[in-house]
Amino acid sequence: MMDGMIKRYKSILTLGMLVVTISFFVGLFRLYNQATVGAGVTEEVLKAYTEIIPLYGLGILKLGIGFAIATIVMNLRATGDNARQSLSKIDKQPPDIDPPIFARIFPSLLVMGILIETIAVLFAIGWMAAATGIIDGTLLHTFEVLAEPIEGVGVALLIGGIALGLATIVLNLSRQAIVLPGRLIEMATGKEAELGSIKGLFPKWILMITYLGMLVTSTGLIPLGFIRLTVDIPTPLWENWM
Repeated sequence: MMDGMIKRYKSILTLGMLVVTISFFVGLFRLYNQATVGAGVTEEVLKAYTEIIPLYGLGILKLGIGFAIATIVMNLRATGDNARQSLSKIDKQPPDIDPPIFARIFPSLLVMGILIETIAVLFAIGWMAAATGIIDGTLLHTFEVLAEPIEGVGVALLIGGIALGLATIVLNLSRQAIVLPGRLIEMATGKEAELGSIKGLFPKWILMITYLGMLVTSTGLIPLGFIRLTVDIPTPLWENWM
């Protein structure tokens, strides 16, 4: 099921671009409304839309980019497996390397990220419904202060998934660049080649920065959102922090 979703990255990119384009024109309409009408129910609805939906469109684009990266990883892995099977016929099979945890989880992070952003969209819809009186208007503040932090967590997972996907590409290319030529040298010379270390080619500090960025984005927004439910934080201060 996951592989089928990944291969549809072109459709996902198209959908994301469509959402972003529509949001652009909604943003223009909001500017017109602010200039002619000002504050009111329409402005509150447009505010809820423009705060979340354009970012959701960008999230869909990030998902498409992440799935395109996952497609490259799948193709690299298939190429490596084919070469490995061919070399195994002459007893030159490269050692099997267990993929690190980041290579196994990055597609799941992408899916989790877009699902969390979808939850933020539901909060934005609740925000609009409260503004128009469809549901209890006292819920408007709750939807408003939690929608953006939830969307921020989705962003953290999506960008983190993209970064870890790129790290997986580096890992696969490094394996093919070191192990496979080494086996070919052995075939040509009859001498055992020094394969070197694949892990040594990938700086661990890059992974650490990625994890730190995801952690800061997630934990820096959600707690503050809950604090804002009970403490009156001035809007400019809140927006600057966001």
